[in-house]
Amino acid sequence: MYWRIITETFLYINQYKPQHRWQAVLLFAQRSLDSGVPFIYQTSLAQQQIRIIYLDELDDVPSSSIGLGVIKLVVAAEDKAIQQAKNLINQVQQTHEANRSNLLELVERMLIYKFVNNSQQELEAMFGLTDWRQTKFYQEVKEETKQEVKEEVREETKLETIPRLLKFGLSIEQIAEALELDIKQVQQAIEKQGEEGIGSN
Repeated sequence: MYWRIITETFLYINQYKPQHRWQAVLLFAQRSLDSGVPFIYQTSLAQQQIRIIYLDELDDVPSSSIGLGVIKLVVAAEDKAIQQAKNLINQVQQTHEANRSNLLELVERMLIYKFVNNSQQELEAMFGLTDWRQTKFYQEVKEETKQEVKEEVREETKLETIPRLLKFGLSIEQIAEALELDIKQVQQAIEKQGEEGIGSN
């Protein structure tokens, strides 16, 4: 981790030649995952060019920091995460209107990843969210879901067409080419159709 981040930092500095101090920040879920800063980079650590944060030790950070609040949410146990998320949403809703939408979207993303087993409606009810349907992230997810459904319907329609094409005398290879499917998909569809036919008899 340390070798990689320092190497990439200096590649960036060499390419863009920034005229200000640099600092690399490494986030670890817990201290035991940190292998330690290599000896050659100890000077950078002493000069605070390398900053290390252990997420499970963030209890002493200011509670008013929304950014750190989001980070703490990453490692919080689910029972604690619920209250932390509610506090975070209250903070976001009190911020300046110009930043509120972006901050809400950030928290929203975290909630969806953190509570992956809960539906959108459950999360809205759990955290009292009513306007996140307007965020860019929600709209992107909604659009992706629509596209996935369309693709599933389209493929299902193709698979249902295979038996008819077989009756017209087309080979498996010809069907696969015509429907833009893999030969294996066509074979599986034919086998499934055969099994259903046997079952119905």
